Amino acid sequence: MTTPRSFPFLLGGARTGGDTEALARAAAEQLPPGTGQRRLHPASHDLPEYADARHAPGGPEVRPTTGGEALLLEAALGASDLVSASPPSWYSLSSATERYLDHRAVCIVKWQVTGLV
Repeated sequence: MTTPRSFPFLLGGARTGGDTEALARAAAEQLPPGTGQRRLHPASHDLPEYADARHAPGGPEVRPTTGGEALLLEAALGASDLVSASPPSWYSLSSATERYLDHRAVCIVKWQVTGLV
């Protein structure tokens, strides 16, 4: 049996209903009927500034359990695919998208290695 696919769309635009969201919506329409979809706006979840704790004793071990940070993490961990839609900002991603990815990339890898996910 095939595992159902789930696509959280990480919307990095500053405006809800803007061009970034329209582009993500057009992409989502191409998915097969019944495919799990969810739209997430990291900018509306007040993520704290990222503090790089990779080389600190114990590293980034605290897994968020409440609030926007936990919601965004659970959406990423429960997904088969993660779609990021972000307007280009000086040849980079939006600050909301970068902040989200800073938090998730380090923590998810550490938790997978240590068995916390």
